[in-house]
Amino acid sequence: MNTPNFFKLNKPKTKRESLKIELPFEAEFLNAYNFYSEQNYFYFDQLKDSDFKEELWFLIKELRKTNAQKTPFVTPSNINFTFKRIQKFNPILSKIDLFKTKRIKEKNAKERYIANNLLNEVKDESEAITLANFNAITNIKKEHIKKPISFELLNEMYKDIALNKDYRLRRENEHSSIKDNLGETIYHTAPDSSFIQNELSKFIDFANKNTTFHPIIKAIIMYFWIAYTRPYTKANNELARNVFYFSVFKDNYDIFPYLPLWSLIRDNRDQYLISFVRTTQDNADLTYFIDFFLDQINMSLNTFIHDLKKENKKTETAREVQSRMGLNIRQFGLLQFFYLNPDKKTSIDAFQKQNKVSRRTASEDLNLLVKRKFLRIKRIKNRFFYYPIFENIEKTLKAL
Repeated sequence: MNTPNFFKLNKPKTKRESLKIELPFEAEFLNAYNFYSEQNYFYFDQLKDSDFKEELWFLIKELRKTNAQKTPFVTPSNINFTFKRIQKFNPILSKIDLFKTKRIKEKNAKERYIANNLLNEVKDESEAITLANFNAITNIKKEHIKKPISFELLNEMYKDIALNKDYRLRRENEHSSIKDNLGETIYHTAPDSSFIQNELSKFIDFANKNTTFHPIIKAIIMYFWIAYTRPYTKANNELARNVFYFSVFKDNYDIFPYLPLWSLIRDNRDQYLISFVRTTQDNADLTYFIDFFLDQINMSLNTFIHDLKKENKKTETAREVQSRMGLNIRQFGLLQFFYLNPDKKTSIDAFQKQNKVSRRTASEDLNLLVKRKFLRIKRIKNRFFYYPIFENIEKTLKAL
């Protein structure tokens, strides 16, 4: 078996010390800086080729250091992880904040979560994993956020997703890494377990502390720390995701389980890996990873808003149609169900339970549909069942 290659960033060939960096910065450079470091956050290999590319890069790096915010976390070589809240982040964070005050009413929360977050696992395991993840998120929302985060709570959250398998904290000389899907390239090797144990208290303090960072940026940093240190033998990405949920739920951002965020991140795994590497190999600059993560949140929010508008439009159309037909929403819903399931039947008891109405109302609804020749009644022993007259339902719905 071939040994995987370790991915390394393309870096400038010229040493920083050999270039003359002149201040103050000229207007042309400031425009370039604004494009490369405020409207976007580019790495050296994304800069436009020119005779001054390397000099421009070092000037950009100098200016990026100003106003960079320190996190409490360090690399094994004691370099502080830092980030800049660039201009690009502000409209995305403002959009997310709009949903902080909105309560999401979702009847099919579990189904929407599962549809948005099915994992690319073997078929017979995927449903169990997805259900375990859903239950874990429910536990976070209902129970875990009532407590401050601690080592014990972290272990409890981990057990929620470990599916009773022999997953545990890594021991000394047990290594963990992030590879591509084929296992041919290593993008990150996690620090030793002894380093993680020393840093864990910082993580717990950071999680429980009110920082000056925007809550979403704080949650992304918490996600990154778990993904970077990989403290457990397996399922570190799932734990990182749930730590992210813990943090956003603490700050009342309830929308995230309804977003297709994690499926987007999976679909853009190459970008995820590159943003991770740029952070770890370019002076622990978390801005790269935060930039990627906020882009995925922004896209998932756009998808959610688009889907919500479509659903609202469908609901409005359905109401107009049922009004023209002289039916209520329960009756119209039943016709739609029978159109898709012509071999099914219903009863007064079933219809009453499904719609949470009185028996009398259920009976009146069904008998009107019989009168309009959409349903027929059939007696089986001592019970009456209602069957669709499919050709009439089909003809009516297709004519709308």
